[in-house]
Amino acid sequence: TAQHTFIFVLVSIAVMEIILSFTVSESLIQQFIKRILFLLVSVFCSFAFILAAFIVPGTYVYPSPEKSVMLDLPVKGTWLAMHAGENKWVNYHSNYPPQAFGMDMVKLNEEGMFFANNGADTTDHYAFGDSVFAPASGLVFAMVDGLPNKVVHKGEDTISPAGNYIGIDLQNGKYLFLAHLMKGSIPIQSGDTISAGQFLGLCGNSGNTTFPHLHMHIQDKPTINDTTALGQPFRFRALQRKRFVSFEHLQNAYLNRNDQFKNE
Repeated sequence: TAQHTFIFVLVSIAVMEIILSFTVSESLIQQFIKRILFLLVSVFCSFAFILAAFIVPGTYVYPSPEKSVMLDLPVKGTWLAMHAGENKWVNYHSNYPPQAFGMDMVKLNEEGMFFANNGADTTDHYAFGDSVFAPASGLVFAMVDGLPNKVVHKGEDTISPAGNYIGIDLQNGKYLFLAHLMKGSIPIQSGDTISAGQFLGLCGNSGNTTFPHLHMHIQDKPTINDTTALGQPFRFRALQRKRFVSFEHLQNAYLNRNDQFKNE
């Protein structure tokens, strides 16, 4: 088996080390060790490059603007996309078809942290209590605004996983959901027509959530827990995005996991 082979190789190297220590000079031993280390590093790097060759090309693949719903950012300030993108290795939402392309976001401070102290309290998190705005115009067709905030890291809720949420009918067969809002913070009612940029409520920690963050996704059916629904891709009309080194001004852009972003 692979385990036995690995053990055999380690034992062989150990035996060779012992033999060499009695039969050759110290300089030759050092050269041998260097060669072994170089071989191990080469094998590790080769494996890493092969793995990256399969993963990296798909990491930055996303449906075109023509196939995506165009939105405005639902928040202001600097935020981090904790889960976003198309593929499973950057977005765990892709494992659940109704929330494919879904996005979780947290607010950052100037040092790039999303919580203060040890993050054990909801108020430690910069997203908690921050304003949420309509990313598109539409009709509010569903909402919940009576669920309490959960304790940080103890927010399991299988009955109402979205917590307090707003469902917006984009009137093109697409339904947008904003979830985990703060209890009592939503000033609108089901049946209201809203405009892009309109204040919708405050980010909270309600529902099935580990810590305060805003969840957003679009699906093709109006019921939030409909397992037959399919998630829809979306992009943003204009934003500043930091993916690698610095922020850049973009239009019709999408977000991947660990992207930082802020309003244009």
